[in-house]
Amino acid sequence: MESYDYPQPREVRHPDLSFGGGGSIGNPGNTVQVRDAAEKECDERAGNPIVMTTGNKIESTVDFSSAGEMGLYLRRTYNHYWTYPGLFGLHWVSSFDYSLVPQGTSVLWAQRPDGRRIKFLWNAAQQRFNEDKAAPLAFIERHADGSYTHHTEDQTLETYNANGYVQTLTNPHGIGWTFSYSDNYLQTVTHTSGRAVSFTWTNGRLTGVTDPAGKLYLYSYDANAFGAGRHRLATVTLPGSTGQPASPATLIKYHYENAAFPGALTGISYAGVRHSTFSYDTQGRATASQHAGPTGAVAVHGFQYVGTLTTPVNPPPLPPPPGGECDPVLHVCAEPRPAFDPNADPAELARREGIAEAAIAILSQPLALSQVTHTNALGKQTVHTLSDGHITRSDGLASANCTASWTQRQYDAHGYPERFTDANLNVSHSTFNARGQPETLVEAEGTALARTTVFNWDQTHNRPNWIEVQGDQRQSFEYWTDGRLKKQTLRNLSSTGTPNDDRVTEFRYTAHANGMVATEVVDGPLPGTGDAITRTYNTQGDLIETRNSLGHAITYSQFNGRGQPGRIVGVNGEAIEYDYDARGRVRRQRMFHNGVATETTHAYAASGLLESITTPDGVTETHTYDTARRLKTITRNTPDGSVVRTLTYDAAGNITQDESTLAGQLIARSYTDYDELGRVRARRGNDGQNTRFEYDPNGNVERIRRSLGGDTVLDYDPLNRIKTQTDAELGITRFQYDAADRLTQLTDPRNFVARYDYDGFGQLWQYSHPGTGTTTHIWNTAGQRLSTTRADGTTISHAYADPLGRLTTTTYGSGAQALVHSFTWDTGTACGSGKKGRLCRIDDPHQSLELGYDAYGALTLQRATIGASTYQHRYVHDDLGRLRLIEYPGNVLVDYIHTLDQITAVNVSLNGQSRPLVTGTQWYGATVIGAPALIRHIEHGNGGYRDEYFDLDQRLFGMGSDVGHGMGLEFDANGRVEHLTNFADGNWSQGYGYDDMDRLKTVTSNLGNQGFTYDANGNRQSHSQGAASSVYAISAHSNRIASISGALDRSYSYKPTGQVSQIIGALSTTANAPVFDPALATPAQVTASLFANGFESATTPPPSYAFTYDRAHRLSAITGPGLNAHYQIAATGLRVAKTGNGKTTHFVYGLNGQLLYEHDLSNNRRTQHITLNGQPIALIRNNTPYWVHTDHLGRPELLASQTKTVVWRARLTAFNRSVVTDTIGGYHPGFPGQYHDEETGFAYNVPEFAGEARAGACQGAWLWWLSG
Repeated sequence: MESYDYPQPREVRHPDLSFGGGGSIGNPGNTVQVRDAAEKECDERAGNPIVMTTGNKIESTVDFSSAGEMGLYLRRTYNHYWTYPGLFGLHWVSSFDYSLVPQGTSVLWAQRPDGRRIKFLWNAAQQRFNEDKAAPLAFIERHADGSYTHHTEDQTLETYNANGYVQTLTNPHGIGWTFSYSDNYLQTVTHTSGRAVSFTWTNGRLTGVTDPAGKLYLYSYDANAFGAGRHRLATVTLPGSTGQPASPATLIKYHYENAAFPGALTGISYAGVRHSTFSYDTQGRATASQHAGPTGAVAVHGFQYVGTLTTPVNPPPLPPPPGGECDPVLHVCAEPRPAFDPNADPAELARREGIAEAAIAILSQPLALSQVTHTNALGKQTVHTLSDGHITRSDGLASANCTASWTQRQYDAHGYPERFTDANLNVSHSTFNARGQPETLVEAEGTALARTTVFNWDQTHNRPNWIEVQGDQRQSFEYWTDGRLKKQTLRNLSSTGTPNDDRVTEFRYTAHANGMVATEVVDGPLPGTGDAITRTYNTQGDLIETRNSLGHAITYSQFNGRGQPGRIVGVNGEAIEYDYDARGRVRRQRMFHNGVATETTHAYAASGLLESITTPDGVTETHTYDTARRLKTITRNTPDGSVVRTLTYDAAGNITQDESTLAGQLIARSYTDYDELGRVRARRGNDGQNTRFEYDPNGNVERIRRSLGGDTVLDYDPLNRIKTQTDAELGITRFQYDAADRLTQLTDPRNFVARYDYDGFGQLWQYSHPGTGTTTHIWNTAGQRLSTTRADGTTISHAYADPLGRLTTTTYGSGAQALVHSFTWDTGTACGSGKKGRLCRIDDPHQSLELGYDAYGALTLQRATIGASTYQHRYVHDDLGRLRLIEYPGNVLVDYIHTLDQITAVNVSLNGQSRPLVTGTQWYGATVIGAPALIRHIEHGNGGYRDEYFDLDQRLFGMGSDVGHGMGLEFDANGRVEHLTNFADGNWSQGYGYDDMDRLKTVTSNLGNQGFTYDANGNRQSHSQGAASSVYAISAHSNRIASISGALDRSYSYKPTGQVSQIIGALSTTANAPVFDPALATPAQVTASLFANGFESATTPPPSYAFTYDRAHRLSAITGPGLNAHYQIAATGLRVAKTGNGKTTHFVYGLNGQLLYEHDLSNNRRTQHITLNGQPIALIRNNTPYWVHTDHLGRPELLASQTKTVVWRARLTAFNRSVVTDTIGGYHPGFPGQYHDEETGFAYNVPEFAGEARAGACQGAWLWWLSG
């Protein structure tokens, strides 16, 4: 194919639909990626950017864009090699620059907005011009009146008048643009919707463009820069808005400082600040691009070329210019004759014209490049070998931190990619038909993992019929007669699941009289129309409503001319309003919590960059930038002074240092190092931490090194997926995948194999592991999981009696013993004003949970009925939507007081009387132990305080108080705690040693030294405490403990699904351990566990335990001699009740898994748990407040009363705790989410996922840490 390719953005492909909310049917003007006219890949461009295969400098920008199908937009692109006159003069081409020009009677040239000029040849048999390629799709018809119709590859119709000026562009659905002219000067481009862009001309120059919103973009020129009447684009003024917040106009100036090439763009300035600079050689090839940095040039890219000049053969004539004077016979249009300028110097004009013509002559000589060397901003050199305008080989030269590498490409006879060999010698092979449509792609060719994708085409309409990943899935498409998508079918080609099962989504449309889409219905795979979504559009193409089958609707209104909505109202009436500036950027956002309007504002600088954001709480975040337009500082006002975050960059724009100060004091800092390819080479801290990364030739991380050793090594398969991971102890984990990159097999370092069987839809049908047996799932054709069968034969069934396909019941087992969980959506007296689309009620045999929401979705009510008791938590949010008050059962109200965006005080109301829990909080920077630190000071309502100390790595390294609680932490260079100093009593201090896997290996302390060893999977093999030691026997068939011998003598039995069913042997031994507690006159006798992963039992441990589980496989009972404990787990996955030896306690957890409330029914004792920023701060027990002091892991260590008396204290070690003071009847939280069950000595742990209450369909995972 002969064509003259002037590298530019790829021709815009207008998709049929965009399913994004808040706008309209999509507009590619916002997202189309800049590609040069020869459709080079992104890796054939570098710098800012420069096309390496040609040496062409391009620069593209979108001045404005409007929403909608075929939405109007203005994209301008500088193209040094494009020397024809367009709307913006020489070297500039725009999204409105379409034209045709004949060359004799048998050739037509089509000018594209991306800079290409495509050749069409007359075909006498077909009586039309066909594109000059092997199997053309595009063709041009010439009509009797001399006008033309261009049928493009993507089925767009373009019409042109006899002189080649574009008249209309129409997509296959009849939507498009209409161009109008006056004396061949473009005046308007009007969309089918009626929206329009208008053009203002002054003396033959385009000086103004008015966008569809009526905003004016101004353009000025260097007059006669290329000779008489030939001007050069000099500045662009993007419109601004008056008033506040600031949004001034932005002046963009283009620099042309190369005397030999007057059209060569040499730089760009924004608001008077130089941003970029470009250099050229004597052939007009771009040799360098750089940005202006704060202390010198940054982002510097250099290019060196090797090649020869060739002579152009029969170059095409000029396209018709703006205002062209056209030959009525030949229909070739010349530039309009310039008006006489009495002030112009004819000699000077002639000189300029001569220079310009000489430059054009040089640029018109094709360059046959054979090699280009690119040096990137970090000095890395890559040598590219070229053939026929393609990069065929790339050699990355070795550098300080990068090894040498090479890749290779091959192309077929038509110039389409055929074979790519990556730097690891993996080969991808693709085939294209003669029309340029891909037919096959084989990745990892020649290996056992070869993956083949096949494409089948409707060649006439240039659209896919189906795309198949062999052995996995086929996606097929059907279309309506107007080309819109009618049906999308996904077929399972995997042997897993139901082979050849289809999942179908259908699309239906109606249209307005003007042809714009009126409604679009997307009906998913559920039977009937329950999952159908209807989108409604106005006659201008704006999305005005999205509605589901239940009538839940989101509405959009108050559109500006660009199609941006000014008001969005959600399904529950929640409204968000937007004001936009003249360029369509959000200026104000309003919300209406509690019916009160609050506003967030955005201010912009004259540079066009975001300058500040001010939120309704009074916080303003201000941004500054360096001359390279990189974000330099972010400043926020806080109650304690300004926080300033400062970013430092390397020459490539990677952040190398991130530093924060508070009121001028340094409080945080981190470092990142990069190699010459811009990959993270190391992450460094402020205390010797240095994690380093090494890469294989393909850029995959292959080794992770840490400061104190302990490397992790990764190996990859031919599809660049992790194949093996070798840990620091040389344990190897192996991974296998299916054709869609889903994990199908994991072999751990002990060679236990976990298998996952997925179908082509990505649905897991079976999972097996030696520890849990085999679990099987069944799915329906709509993609809903119907049932799960576990290794013990237990079946879980799911029902979806909801029009939208949401889960309504989960049944564990069958018959009279079945356990049923029910879920109610959208309705309920407690569900409040925000009920639509939300889970309102969860019922199970243990709890009925009602939930309420406000219109914006914030939780307002949580009412749990457990047995005969009802516990209600009410949440009140302020006008900014922040949580302000929680009302607990028992008429306890906790009020959070905000200053700016921080909680600075907490009050509690007990029996109607308000009392302070937190009277103030303060953050400040200071020097602690000779180093900068951040300190958080909390004033408690009892007159006490808590101080927390954070180092520059934002690690908590110390705590202090005035109630006998305090500790300091020291870290090793791997960031692990190596010493903990207890300031209350030095005997409680501890030192820690680790293996290379960061597992605790030794503990040294006056409380007793401990030692631990582990197997390759991390299972504990031994534990010693003082002279006593125990050996752990791990099952040869799983990772479960079979028995413990030595100081502890214990054996374990398990269910087929992996849960422990019986333990024979005591959990711990009893010893008289010295406990040094300042609150005690003499040491206390405690039960010291020699089994290091648990709490001590409140009573003598029984000799054996039996474990019972409900139908959902959640622990329901632990029994043994003298022990009878029962547990109730709700559908939320959270424990709501327990009964231990006749004593019953009810629990209420928040939906985030935090414990809110306890009710001990044996003595009617009620406990409310209060948090501050997610951390425990206090508890209320029987209307008496106590203040909580935790360690660095969040474990409570001390409770203080109103008089600052210590009423509860625990001695904390690595895994254990011993309660040494308790005058309040027990306090049981341990690690975050953990609750100590004193009746057994075990610890209940909140599941990682709180079950179906969160996801609606997920089964909560129970983690019962059984003292090991």
